[in-house]
Amino acid sequence: MYKMYRTPFFLNEVQASLPIDPAVEDNIFNICHIDKTFKFRTNKSTERNAWMKFMKAASKEYIETEKKKLEKAHSHRQMSSPGVGRLLVCVIEGLGLKTCDSRDRCDPFCIVTMALQEQKTITCQGTQNPKWNATMQFTLRDLKQDVLCFTVYDRDLFSPNDFQGRTEVRVADVLHQCQQTKGPVTKRLKLYEVEQGEIVIKLDVHVFEKLKSVAPRKND
Repeated sequence: MYKMYRTPFFLNEVQASLPIDPAVEDNIFNICHIDKTFKFRTNKSTERNAWMKFMKAASKEYIETEKKKLEKAHSHRQMSSPGVGRLLVCVIEGLGLKTCDSRDRCDPFCIVTMALQEQKTITCQGTQNPKWNATMQFTLRDLKQDVLCFTVYDRDLFSPNDFQGRTEVRVADVLHQCQQTKGPVTKRLKLYEVEQGEIVIKLDVHVFEKLKSVAPRKND
């Protein structure tokens, strides 16, 4: 029985490189795979350079694709789990938001996200100080890693919405503050990446009973 082909190897396991002295071996390039090096010869140096460029681009694309697959699988596992608690959010109002056109007015709304979860407020017409009073709820997956993000936009009907700033809070910090106050906490947050603007929010964290600390059992 004869083998017609070599065992294939994956692009994330190889590295394309030039020989030690490219001037002498100007039409040769190397493919290194773990502990083996394969030499390839082309008719012209331009062909060699094209192959080098192609191999590097293909290897990079393969690694990025595999990374995205792993991230997607991880996110799917997280979303399918019941979570460790819930975060109650009330986006109360915006203050002194940036205007994005010559009318000196804006129609702001706020998008609130946590990982793949997303909710948004209503749009308030013609004001830099919108009163949203929007309540929403998010499922917590990781009390140490979860981050709540707020992004404010000025809604436009005939062009892309204008960015009015963003800010974020760590769930771990909110949980600590809620435990200290034994109830919801209200925050006034500065919007970043813009010259002006703030939002006022109220937050409350509820951790599921089964995750609360339990004293370890003594050995019999």
